[in-house]
Amino acid sequence: MIDEMNYVNQHNSILQRIAEAMSQLENKRRENRENELNLLMMWSLHNKSMLANLKTAEDSNDFAELVDKKMKEIDTKIDELN
Repeated sequence: MIDEMNYVNQHNSILQRIAEAMSQLENKRRENRENELNLLMMWSLHNKSMLANLKTAEDSNDFAELVDKKMKEIDTKIDELN
């Protein structure tokens, strides 16, 4: 009986660790995607042909959202300085 309880506890612990790892992985994927788009935005300021790397509608939408977010951040900083 004790062995069975230990097994259940270990099983639950492993499931919890897997769920946490999956959550961390998803966060890293989101963070990497944002970093990738930030780099693309910076490079596109120097080389307009970099925008050709936006191959899908999702890429274009994500890039547009990032640009909008950065513009809002800039507006907020300008307002704070004034």
